[in-house]
Amino acid sequence: MNSRSGLATALPPLSLSFRNNHGGNPVVAYVSGRDSAGSVVFLTSNGTWFYTVSAPSAGPQRVDPVAILLPLESRGSNTISLPDSLISGRVWVATEELPFYLSTGADGVVSQLIEPSISNPDDPSAAVNWGFVELTYTAGLDVFANLSFVNFVGLLLGISLVLHDGTVQTVAGLRTGAVSSICNALRQQTISEGLPWDRLCIEKYTTQDLLINTQSDAGLVPCRVDEEILRCRGDNRGYARPSEGDIWGCNMGTFAITAEDNAVHRAIVPRLCAAFTRTTLLVDGGTVQPSVNSSQYYLDNLTNHYSRLVHEFLADGKGYAFPYDDVDANGANTAGVLSGTNAQRLEIIIG
Repeated sequence: MNSRSGLATALPPLSLSFRNNHGGNPVVAYVSGRDSAGSVVFLTSNGTWFYTVSAPSAGPQRVDPVAILLPLESRGSNTISLPDSLISGRVWVATEELPFYLSTGADGVVSQLIEPSISNPDDPSAAVNWGFVELTYTAGLDVFANLSFVNFVGLLLGISLVLHDGTVQTVAGLRTGAVSSICNALRQQTISEGLPWDRLCIEKYTTQDLLINTQSDAGLVPCRVDEEILRCRGDNRGYARPSEGDIWGCNMGTFAITAEDNAVHRAIVPRLCAAFTRTTLLVDGGTVQPSVNSSQYYLDNLTNHYSRLVHEFLADGKGYAFPYDDVDANGANTAGVLSGTNAQRLEIIIG
């Protein structure tokens, strides 16, 4: 019964549709909240509630990660319907699995759902790129959904709600590159007024590995920031936060190479400096360097605009615009290197 019109209705349940535009990369989703009786529930992949019943425990117990995971296609859409009302719900979307925990009373009854936290560095979720949509749904009646940036900004999300009369409501969400742009603006705010707005930006690689593809025998090398120093496995020394001059030259300060440096260090320096110069450390896929294609270079406002503009005005976009412009993972030959065996002629074209 539709209580507002007094007419009997048989409205279909609310469907959740996920359209993945995250660069073709796989993402996962979770739906949590409370059912109409107030019990903590998760939505399962077959469209039923998973009830978070737990035995008494001395500490928080993790919710079964297999039961609550909603894997999404790398491209295209996924649709799943809610079985009933959902109160104070959240739709979570993440680039990796998120752990959820239960707190129970002495009687074994669940008293609280412990959700992922971006602000607690000890929470495994702090190392994952994720976001959520707040959702409350009363079956057959009302739907309330919104994006929330109260605690943090993370994975880019937008929402669109289609009503039964065909009306469409849309909230676009953050722009591409918004997270790094917000952090850059907060840093400028700190400079202008002397207050620590920049501390709101959590340095990404303190809680998540930066993987350097050395393209050598060392293979893929994981790196983490520890006390403002980036330390990489097998490297004979770490990397302090580079200055503008370090990044511009790629051969001094943080990026200097000495006779004592080992092969791992010599392989990481060019790839790390290239990532800073092209500002690819925070783009989608930037956790592996090098890996992204040239269309994702120089997108940040605080980037090497000299290098960006040189490439923009090269006839075919190829040429060295900084010392390690030959660093590439996809064979794009951004630096315009010519090579071959048994060469017959090199033509120099002037003007």
